[in-house]
Amino acid sequence: MGEILRSKPMLLVQLYIQIEAAHDTIDELGKLGLVQFRDLNPDVNAFQRNFVNEVKRADEMERKLRYFEEELRKAGVWNLPERPPHVVYEEYVDSYEGQIPIAMDQLESQLEEIEKELIQLSGNQETLDRNYNELVEMKHVLEKDKKFFGSSEDDEMSSYSEHQPLVSTEESHGNSGLSFVTGVILRNKMATFERVLWRAMRGNLFVRQAEITEYIRDPSTGELEEKNVFIVLFRGENSEHKIRKLCEAFGANLYPCPHHAEERSNLLREIEQRLADLKQVLSRSAIHNDRVLGGIMNEIERWKMDVLKEKSIYHTMNLFNYDTGRRCLVAEGWCPEEQADLDRIRAALDRGHKRSNASVPSVLSVLDHKKAAPPTYFVTNRFTEAFQNLVESYGVARYREINPSVLTVVTFPFLFGVMFGDIGHGFILFLIGLFLVVKEKPLGRIKLPEMVDTLYDGRWLFLLMAICSMYCGSLYNEFFGIPMDLFGTNWAYDENIVKGTQSEYANWLNTGRPTDEYRCYPFGADPLWKGANNELDYYNSLKMKMSVLMGVVHMTVGIIISLFNQIHFREWLSVFYEFFPQMVFLLGLFGFMDALIVMKWLIDWTLPQYQSHGVDGFLAPRLLNLLIQMFLTPFKVLDQFYIFNGQLGIQLTLLGLIVCSVPMMLLGKPIARYIYEGRKHHYQVVLDDDEEAEEFVFSEEFVHQVIHTIEFVLGAVSNTASYLRLWALSLAHAELSEVFWDRVMVYCLEKDSVFFIFLGWSVWCALSVAVLLIMESLSAFLHALRLHWVEFQNKFYKADGHKFMPFSYQAVLALGDDALIVE
Repeated sequence: MGEILRSKPMLLVQLYIQIEAAHDTIDELGKLGLVQFRDLNPDVNAFQRNFVNEVKRADEMERKLRYFEEELRKAGVWNLPERPPHVVYEEYVDSYEGQIPIAMDQLESQLEEIEKELIQLSGNQETLDRNYNELVEMKHVLEKDKKFFGSSEDDEMSSYSEHQPLVSTEESHGNSGLSFVTGVILRNKMATFERVLWRAMRGNLFVRQAEITEYIRDPSTGELEEKNVFIVLFRGENSEHKIRKLCEAFGANLYPCPHHAEERSNLLREIEQRLADLKQVLSRSAIHNDRVLGGIMNEIERWKMDVLKEKSIYHTMNLFNYDTGRRCLVAEGWCPEEQADLDRIRAALDRGHKRSNASVPSVLSVLDHKKAAPPTYFVTNRFTEAFQNLVESYGVARYREINPSVLTVVTFPFLFGVMFGDIGHGFILFLIGLFLVVKEKPLGRIKLPEMVDTLYDGRWLFLLMAICSMYCGSLYNEFFGIPMDLFGTNWAYDENIVKGTQSEYANWLNTGRPTDEYRCYPFGADPLWKGANNELDYYNSLKMKMSVLMGVVHMTVGIIISLFNQIHFREWLSVFYEFFPQMVFLLGLFGFMDALIVMKWLIDWTLPQYQSHGVDGFLAPRLLNLLIQMFLTPFKVLDQFYIFNGQLGIQLTLLGLIVCSVPMMLLGKPIARYIYEGRKHHYQVVLDDDEEAEEFVFSEEFVHQVIHTIEFVLGAVSNTASYLRLWALSLAHAELSEVFWDRVMVYCLEKDSVFFIFLGWSVWCALSVAVLLIMESLSAFLHALRLHWVEFQNKFYKADGHKFMPFSYQAVLALGDDALIVE
């Protein structure tokens, strides 16, 4: 727990690495993932660094690998499933870790040769496909033109068809003066093409068309396209020039077609023979392509990882200083302070030195880091990781600041359960969470959809939320909005209930029992409160007071945590002039209100001393009115607000402390610092050489404290009121569950029909899932998140740190180039 309560202590280390050993040493550190390197050249342009050429070469190889992957996917050869980055890295380590790594120069030349071969194969294949398509299209043109010239009775003819041959035998020999153009065009362009032709030629043409029944694949994109054969008949050479221009504009492919039927038949037979020969060539070409692409497919995953490692190594080396005199690289970085981690880092340096056969070993030394802000490093496991990510979505903790996720493990699921309290709905969520936890390992090795992956990452959080929802649902005694009488109710209605009389109200069964035999419902709310006339009054009062109690306790814990932070960072002025006044203000006002709530629950208001204090028959005082009256008439307690003896003295004491706490927060810290700075200058305190004196300006400190005081005082009121969302969402969830059950399910059950019962059950299930399980759960989650981020964490959480991001191959694989960005 100590590793997650505060971030791990960090060391700033300096490494001296011989230039010959730099590559292998950084490789070993990347496998280890324990050092976050600093950029020692922040003012140097990225294109002027020492190893920029190597990074460019790696980028070029990545481009080639992306091209290979595109070709593999286009050919349908790609068969690697999507997997999480940690699984990809584990498979790479298991398969290739023991092998000798491929040299960058060798890999670069190999990829260049493969790229040339692929470009040539792709060009040849595209040429063959284009030739094949042209032959197929010309075959269809000759077949359709035969029908165009011979008969018009085909169903594929356009609406312009006539019921006689278009061109007679004599006219087909060229004696009529008619000319024609024939070709193939995309089907979706045909209608527009006809209209444009008609307008351009002023109607002096005749167009006929027929659909090609088979799909034709585009060699460039690989998509299947639908096309039509068309023929345009016209007169005149000028018309032919204009028609050909329009065909070119619409992307139509024009083909020569002989006038004589015998020539067309011979040409058709010749094309069919060429098609048969070309199919054999395409078949052999496909076999060769599959062999080449299959070889690439077997190695591309390794190549991608090798190139990624090379790029990340040289990118990291660009962060170092190059000592030309010693021919070594000087690096600085953060690492955990624990001796075991330092030993692992030194072992990685030794392995890199041995791999490279360098003459001088690498040296590690520890630097002073008083001026630098160390990164924040929390050690998490699969259970705490989701809670840590939830907290860090707001901001990363300051170095050695108390981590809110320790308490969030308990408070977040519980506050969610308060707002989503229902045994039935919680049980459904529990089953989902239990499935994700039980199937943790198999699900963690596959790439999940985004929404499912989000649930999987927060599986333990989801499971705890479901358990707390069931627990709070048992307190509310709600099962899909229906009460359960498990232990026997303490109330009972008369047999004959008359509307408008006292019989509408249930009778308390303890009335006729001796005092020592009184009993209450053992656990949770009595089921007979559901459906009672004063149901809302009871649940409103219970949940509202419960929300305020939990809110004040939650915020008080946040202020206490701020005390531990102030003591740890030795901020003694903040302890005396922030923590103590804040505790006095919060507990003096809202803590007193919580105490009154508990006392009001415990006091027997039927006792004689409270009988004379009732107003309009209401014996117990309204606490909100009591608090308002405490400020309006501080020196007097009215009879209707009397609760306990000595109430006036306690109220006056609390009022005095509250009033004094505000100026103490406002003025205490600026005045104390002003006095301290004056004494420091008077006695001429000498600072260390590496210690910079922070200039103190009283006006700035005072303005800062004014803002902080106003924020806390107003926030104490608004934050307490904000916790009433626990009451509001819990009540909304219960009422929606009741409405869906009464207005849908019960209504259909009363119809006494199987069809209506099934219909009602279907509608009720759909509404429960869509509204309650999805929308309400998301709403409760967001409100619980808001209570933690705003009402709880702002009492102590600075959230101005930066996360420990060590150089690690697994992180580079997961985040890509973002993992190489140094803050």
